[in-house]
Amino acid sequence: MDAGYARPAGGTSGPAVRSEVTPPRTGVKPELSPSKAVGEVQASEAAADAFGSGGEAGREALARTALRLFVERRTTLDAASRTLVTQMVLATGEVVGQFPDQGTMKLRAYMRELAEADRRPVFGDRRVGAVA
Repeated sequence: MDAGYARPAGGTSGPAVRSEVTPPRTGVKPELSPSKAVGEVQASEAAADAFGSGGEAGREALARTALRLFVERRTTLDAASRTLVTQMVLATGEVVGQFPDQGTMKLRAYMRELAEADRRPVFGDRRVGAVA
C-alpha cells in the first residue's frame, strides 16, 4: 500500500552507518590531596530503611510522619452550607489545604438558600394552596 511519500529514485544504499565519537583512552589524574578528595558517605540505617530497602512504602511512611509533625487537621461545621470542613493548618496558623474548597461551600450555601426560599409560602401563591 502506497502512503504517498516520496521515495528516493535509486533506492537505499544499505544500512545507515553511525559514526560515534570514542572517548580518549587515557584520562587525566586529579591533583587533589587525599584530605580534599570526596569519599563515599555511609548512610544511616534509618535513611537506608526509608529510601533504600523500604522502597516506595518507606518513602510514604516518611512523608506521613513528616506531615503529622508539621500539619494539624481541624474539622469544623460551616453554618451557611451545613458542611463539615477539614482544614490542614501549619503551626504558624496558615491554612495549606481545605476540603471541600471555598467555591463548593459557597455553591452549597446558595443551593440551600434557594431550596429554603422555594419552601416558604408566599401570600396569595396558588402553589401552596393559599386562600385568595
